[in-house]
Amino acid sequence: MSLFLLQWVVVLLVALYAMYKGAEIVQLGLKQMGVAFKVQPRYYGAVLAGIASALPVLALAVSSVFFGQSPLVMPLVMGSALTYLLLIGGMVACVGGSIVLWEDFLKTALPVFCITVVLFVLSVQDGVLDRLEAILFLCVFCIFLGNIFVVSRAEKTAGESTQPLELFSLTSLVYVIFGLVALIVGAKFTIDMVVNIAYALSITVPLLGISVIAFLVTLPTLFLVLKALRRKDVSYALGVIIGAAVSTLLAASGFASLWSGNVIVHAMVIDIGVPILIVAAIIIFVSSLSRHFVRPVGLMMMLVFIFFLLKLTAYIG
Repeated sequence: MSLFLLQWVVVLLVALYAMYKGAEIVQLGLKQMGVAFKVQPRYYGAVLAGIASALPVLALAVSSVFFGQSPLVMPLVMGSALTYLLLIGGMVACVGGSIVLWEDFLKTALPVFCITVVLFVLSVQDGVLDRLEAILFLCVFCIFLGNIFVVSRAEKTAGESTQPLELFSLTSLVYVIFGLVALIVGAKFTIDMVVNIAYALSITVPLLGISVIAFLVTLPTLFLVLKALRRKDVSYALGVIIGAAVSTLLAASGFASLWSGNVIVHAMVIDIGVPILIVAAIIIFVSSLSRHFVRPVGLMMMLVFIFFLLKLTAYIG
């Protein structure tokens, strides 16, 4: 069994790598399209980059429903969102020190983030995410994307003349399609290996999804954040985190539920994940009132994430 387990782990890592590369290729194609539509780099570089980095979570959530592992969806979504907000967000605050929030974050990203958390918490309380709630999630997500596009297009520098939109090349579309294929194929093998490994270790698929797999699929966002921190652009890093979290909670769960009609919400998502998500949202909202994220807040967020992992141990065995 140990030999099979090693083989499954290797295949899982290869599949995850395929998903990461697929996300990078899709992001490259979307970036070229963003330039063609003259989306401001500040917006694209932060929130939209975060959304693109969350594509592995989206692909894995939708593929879980398609390949008959819908119990994996909500634990994966919850675990990924908490990893973005508490672990990676806490790390940004710890490294960045006092982060001054930019005005666009307070006007656009923060309200949508708060609305997203409220909608998500209210929707999962009954233990099922149905198709009507999925449509609401996706509508809010589309409004979020549309607002970013409209606002970024409206922000013209003084004296800038209005130029017609550039047509994005066919290469951009090929990148997006090829990247999506890599995401889907990688997601299929990831799901198969997660099921095999869970059975081999005698743990449930949802528990493995909310912890280990949720962390692994958030690595693209972590890499983006680390690059931003190396160039000391902490505001960019924060925008990436919020974009990834909103995309995960709304788009990943929304598309998965829309496909299946009803996605069952595991008990540990409601009992442990939802309270921790509320705590994370309160920390971010209260810190935003002062327009600063400081190092003690980052330490607090990371401690809450550790507390979340410790609470999950109650579901082992």
